[in-house]
Amino acid sequence: MSDFTKITVVSVTGLQSLADGALLAIEQSMRSLPGSRGLLMSPARPTHLPSDIMHIAVKPFGYLEYSLFMLYALGEFIRTEFVLVVQNDGWVLNGSNWRDEFFDYDYLGAPVHLARVTHAGQSSYRYGFEWLPYLNNPECRVENIYNGGFSLRSKRLLEAPRKLGLEFKIPVPGVCPGPPFALHWQGEMVLEDVWLCLTVRRDLEDCGLRLPNLGVAREFSIEHAIPAFHTPDIISNIFGHHSRLRKIRDLTLKQIDYGLRPEQVGLVYGEQWIVDEFNKNNYQISWANP
Repeated sequence: MSDFTKITVVSVTGLQSLADGALLAIEQSMRSLPGSRGLLMSPARPTHLPSDIMHIAVKPFGYLEYSLFMLYALGEFIRTEFVLVVQNDGWVLNGSNWRDEFFDYDYLGAPVHLARVTHAGQSSYRYGFEWLPYLNNPECRVENIYNGGFSLRSKRLLEAPRKLGLEFKIPVPGVCPGPPFALHWQGEMVLEDVWLCLTVRRDLEDCGLRLPNLGVAREFSIEHAIPAFHTPDIISNIFGHHSRLRKIRDLTLKQIDYGLRPEQVGLVYGEQWIVDEFNKNNYQISWANP
């Protein structure tokens, strides 16, 4: 039997409006990992906080500071060997799909649509899974990013950026078209999962920390299905998920809000297979309004 006492299920948010959903994600994930601990870090303590989940207050902050907190501060509050990071839009989908092999890695998350491809000494960011054709090209190097919104991380990984003195450098941003206007960074380099998987991955691996290959990451979690990479049988064996399309609303009813209408599901590769998994696991789906 797996030893889930090694894991703290944690969610961090600087936005109190997301705290209730984050708490539901913690509770649902802990049910799948008996013996695990629970920790919510948010500006205010939720009214109905279960006794087996700890709350630690943080000041309100946005996503850039969230990245810095996850990289340089979270480890100060963790007493277990691993954390499972969850959010209101990412939690354990099917606990029976847990594999103890996941403990062999220091950082583990779903493959995302973005990767960096290097060919003939030139690097470029490939979005929308456009990196997939380069995987089997021996003349190309594909550096994949593994999603942090639902991720397993070792205590060693949490402590590494501070211990190794790894600097988080903010590149000059562009400005997204608006309104509303926002800052934009090429390659999304200020996102903590991108930073871990691209900017400092070699530093981490040189110190003995292990990140997964695509095959292991695919079996751990899914963000969105990748053409020619995910199939229905693979998705039915996935442990967790993360996507802005799917947000937990009610734990008693196992209800989720879906950011699509039913007729839109078939337009997104593999999304129907993911919907089928939610149905198989007795979730009730509230669809987006027309």
